[in-house]
Amino acid sequence: MPAIVQGLQCMMQWLLRLKSDVFSAQDDNVDSIGAGSNDVCVRACKECARNLGRLFEALASDKRRFNKYAVHIILAFLQFSERIPGAWEEYRAELMSGVYSMVDCLGPRALQEVHGLASTSGKTIFSKIHSDYRRTFKYAGEA
Repeated sequence: MPAIVQGLQCMMQWLLRLKSDVFSAQDDNVDSIGAGSNDVCVRACKECARNLGRLFEALASDKRRFNKYAVHIILAFLQFSERIPGAWEEYRAELMSGVYSMVDCLGPRALQEVHGLASTSGKTIFSKIHSDYRRTFKYAGEA
């Protein structure tokens, strides 16, 4: 499992690097010759985010084994989302169902651990994610 956690962190790093390359290409006003390659990068970023979300969901399906590693993945996600503010907004639909699955793995102690280990801005981001999770992902009503 620790190797899987490292692999997930590498995927998040790769996605952010690819995303930052797309941002810098847009900021440099790429001419019409390079515009097609920018679309390829955007599609690659979306596909990577979709795959990362699916991988999060697959790992979170075995809560008993993955519970202790979910904290590390969520903390890594918070750190990466702090590096480039708004970087995940474009890929929110593809990625957030997987992140919600990871939050679903967390018990009360793990939630406290995330809040204790996250930075100030990470706590803000996580509180938004957790409130969205409770509102849209987790069923809390009656049948």
